Amino acid sequence: MVEREPVPAAADPRRDLRLAAEAGAMFLRMLERAGVAAEARAAFAAEPAFALAAPPGDAAAQDDAGRRYLAIAAGRLPDGVRLYEALASSLRPPGGGGPRLPPHPPVTAADRPKAIAASQAYLAWFEGRWGTPSAAANPAWVPERMEYAFAVAAAGAEGSELVLSAHEHHGGPLDWYSFDADIGVTLGSGPEDPPMDVVSQTLMPAPVRYPGIAADRWWQFEDASVNLSRVEGDPDELLRLLLVEFALLYANDWYVMPVDATPGAVYHLSSLVVTDAFGQHTLVPHYAETPGQADWRMYAVSPSDDLLFLPPVLASSLHGDPVEEVVLMRDEPSNLVWGVETLAPSLAGGTIDREGLHRRRDGSVPPPPAETSEDELRYRLATPVPAHWIPFQAVRMDPTKPDIRLRRAAALLDEDGAPTLSRPLGRLLEPDRPDLSLFEEEVPGEGVRLVREYQYARWADGSTLLWLARRKGPGGPRAGSGLRFDLVE
Repeated sequence: MVEREPVPAAADPRRDLRLAAEAGAMFLRMLERAGVAAEARAAFAAEPAFALAAPPGDAAAQDDAGRRYLAIAAGRLPDGVRLYEALASSLRPPGGGGPRLPPHPPVTAADRPKAIAASQAYLAWFEGRWGTPSAAANPAWVPERMEYAFAVAAAGAEGSELVLSAHEHHGGPLDWYSFDADIGVTLGSGPEDPPMDVVSQTLMPAPVRYPGIAADRWWQFEDASVNLSRVEGDPDELLRLLLVEFALLYANDWYVMPVDATPGAVYHLSSLVVTDAFGQHTLVPHYAETPGQADWRMYAVSPSDDLLFLPPVLASSLHGDPVEEVVLMRDEPSNLVWGVETLAPSLAGGTIDREGLHRRRDGSVPPPPAETSEDELRYRLATPVPAHWIPFQAVRMDPTKPDIRLRRAAALLDEDGAPTLSRPLGRLLEPDRPDLSLFEEEVPGEGVRLVREYQYARWADGSTLLWLARRKGPGGPRAGSGLRFDLVE
């Protein structure tokens, strides 16, 4: 729900034609299963309104694999996304009325009920697999931060509402530590939300155990595979010293109790009663109520002390190869931030290796310059940069404030003797937004790596989930652009 991107609409110039072609093939198979005549199936494949066509723009010009795939699929398979849009408007008319087929191609009266049944099954299949096509971006993705931001709410006691926000989610697994409590914020949870419930469980505690733990008894041989006493640390390495002290001195004071909890709920620990071997009951207060322990927290949603959020998340997922990759890096000599689009989505469903194309195009080492006289000197306004290097300039959004943003610009290129500007082919750098400006702190010195890749997982009921997600991580060292201005060669 957080990461899933909508399927690009038919008018989107950066959509996946392989996805559209495979969806069109599924529609033809559904028509065949429903018993629709072969002439009607061929008419859907040949209908000009549902034809596969290369979208306008720069992506098709640099996509050799996409052009080859389109040459094979065009005329043989209909565009499944165009089919969905046409069938959704005709089978589900906004003004009401019964379902009907689009006016073109014409379907005989004998095949019309079968085609309507197959079309309704196709809509259900398409929405279950891909969702509803839309040109809108994922609302949880914040382009200025290149990360996800969203919030969830739970109804509390006496009409109150608890809002938990994940302001900086880089993609991937979610857990309780991804959220913070937003005091004073409301999302408008209604009375239909589940009421508060009291859960009481009787559990058997077990002592904490881990490799290298100190033995409980005298003269007991300990496991030598982990020797915590050999951990070295300087006096200023407090975290390491505290870890060793806890592991060697206080670990046998801790117990673990497996508490069964339902996902998708916020838990508040009201009481813990310990019954010893003599039948005595002891009430153990919360650590936040213990004198001198108010600043110690563990497994708690900040800034609260006694809240535990168990989000309904997937345990794990399979991820495919990146369909798009961008590395944001700083270039101090040129005072720029570069968005290096190494991989861009292909119309054929794979990727365009823009960095590989640049290496193959400019891989030859130029010969050393020959000795020239002063009459042969040439002035160069700027050195060339690769076409997949998109510059970001540091600008001050408000002249009265010191805040700096990184605004996406364009580099001047010389392609086959004609001047042109560098443009991103993928979605990560938001090519449709001319005013994209990143916060300066989002691009550290080591850089940032952004990818888009498919995720596949199963939910608790056995159903499968397939979605396209974004990931943000460290970029790693890269060579500079070598951009220089005002040169004499």
